[in-house]
Amino acid sequence: MKQFLTGKIKFYSKDKGYGFIYCKARSQDYYFNINNINNGDIPSANDIVIFNTINNSKGISAVDITITSKANSNKSLKEDSRVICNKCKRKIIPRIIFQNGRAMYSVCPFCGRTYKIFINFYISLFIIFLGILLLFIFFIKIFN
Repeated sequence: MKQFLTGKIKFYSKDKGYGFIYCKARSQDYYFNINNINNGDIPSANDIVIFNTINNSKGISAVDITITSKANSNKSLKEDSRVICNKCKRKIIPRIIFQNGRAMYSVCPFCGRTYKIFINFYISLFIIFLGILLLFIFFIKIFN
C-alpha cells in the first residue's frame, strides 16, 4: 500500500514545468514535474499537496501529486482563464501558433491537439467568392 505524504509547494517554474515540494514531516525537499500532477491543476507556491515518492536516477522525486488546497483560494472561478483540453482533459492555457505574423490556431501545451482555429471560414468563403466575381466581371469586359 502506498503511503502518501503531505507537503507544500516550495517553488514551481511555469516556464520549465518543474518545482519542489517541502515535506515538513521528513524535513526534505522533493523534486516534481508538472506531468506528475494528477488533476491537471497548475501548482503555485504554498499550495498544499499530497504525494507519493519514487526513487529514480536523479534521486527521490514526488509522483502522484494531488493539490488539496490552493494558496490563493480566495480567487473566484471567473478569474481562472484556463480551459479544458478535449483530448487530455487538463486545464490549459492554449499556446497560439503564428504564421507570417498572423495568429493561425492554438494548441494544448500538454498533448499538442489543436484547440481553436482563428481563420474564419465564412470570411474566407466571402473573399473567394469576391475574387471569382471580379474575375467574371473582368472577362466580360475583355470579351465585349
